Amino acid sequence: MPLSTPILFIVFSRPETTRQVLGAIRQAAPERLFVAADGPRPGREDEARRCAEVLKIVEDGVDWPCELRYLRREANLGCRNAVGSAIDWFFDQVEEGIILEDDCLPAGAFFPFCASVLERYRDETRIAHIGGFNCQEGHPRGPASYYFSRYYHVWGWATWRRAWRGFDLAMGDYPEFLAEGMLDKLFSRRALREFWKGNFDDVVSGAADTWDYQWTYRNLKDDRLAVVPNHNLIVNIGFGEGATHTSSKSSSLPGLAADIPESIVHPRFLIPDPEADDFTYRRHVGLNWLYDAKRPGRLALRALGLRR
Repeated sequence: MPLSTPILFIVFSRPETTRQVLGAIRQAAPERLFVAADGPRPGREDEARRCAEVLKIVEDGVDWPCELRYLRREANLGCRNAVGSAIDWFFDQVEEGIILEDDCLPAGAFFPFCASVLERYRDETRIAHIGGFNCQEGHPRGPASYYFSRYYHVWGWATWRRAWRGFDLAMGDYPEFLAEGMLDKLFSRRALREFWKGNFDDVVSGAADTWDYQWTYRNLKDDRLAVVPNHNLIVNIGFGEGATHTSSKSSSLPGLAADIPESIVHPRFLIPDPEADDFTYRRHVGLNWLYDAKRPGRLALRALGLRR
C-alpha cells in the first residue's frame, strides 16, 4: 500500500548515498515526495556535476505514482540555511511529514512507524519529534515499541507543522534563556550544561553551520519530548569523503535492527525515560565530550545521530 505520509528528501552532492536512500523511499512509495537540493559550493571541483547527477537519480528513480515537488538551489546555501529553509518549505505545504537526508538509510519499518506515531500524537503538543535512530545498544526501554526522550536524533525523523512553527535558526531569545538560568534547570550535570552551551554559543556566533542544534534548543526550552523507537530503524551511510560533518565512522553506532515487530505498542505515559537518556549521555555524549573539549559538540553529536 502506498504511503500517505509526505516525505521531504534533502539531497546535495552524493550520488551513491542518494541512490540507496531513494531506493528505500521507492519501496515505501509515498504519494507525495518533496525534494530539496542545495547547489554546489564555489571552488569545489566537480561538485556541480555531482549535484546534477543527484537530481538525475531522483528524476529517473521516482517511477511510482507520486506527486513530486522540487526545491532546487542554483547557489549553495550551506547546511544551516539549506536544511532549515527546506523544512520551512515542506511545512508550508503539509501538516505533518517524514524528513530524510541523503545519507540516512531507513529500514522498511521506519515509514509505517512514523505514520502511526504521527497520527497518534497529532494533537499532543508535548510530543514534537519522532526519531528513527536508536543508540541504546540493544537495551529495550520498557515494554512498548518506543520510549520518550529529551534527545532529538535527526538521522531520519518526522514531525508536524504545529511543532515546527516558530522555529528560529538565529535563536533570537537565547540571551534571555541564559539569563533566566534555563540550562541549570534543564541539566543537573555540569558537563551537559557546558556541552549544550558550547553548541548553542557556536550557533549564535555563526561558528556552527547547522540547523539541528536550533531544533534541540526549541524543544528543550518548550519542554517537549521526542519519540525514540526501541529498535534502530536508521543507519547513517554518509561517513567519509563527501560528508559535511562526519569523516570517520564511530564503532559505537548501531546497524539496522533485525526482526522488527510489525505491530506498534504505545507507552501508557508521556514521561521521558531517565535511564535511557542517562545511557545516551554516558555512552554517547559524556565520553565523546571528554575527547573533544575544545569543540564539545562535534564528536558527541556524531555519535548521537544529531549531525550529518
